[in-house]
Amino acid sequence: MEDIPSTLISQEDEIVDKLHSLSNSKNAGFFD
Repeated sequence: MEDIPSTLISQEDEIVDKLHSLSNSKNAGFFD
């Protein structure tokens, strides 16, 4: 893990955040 650039890690975190917000907004409508 230490050889992975921090830019990739922060990029991955950003993608995960977007996925979470997307699934949260969509799942609220689908599974309500």
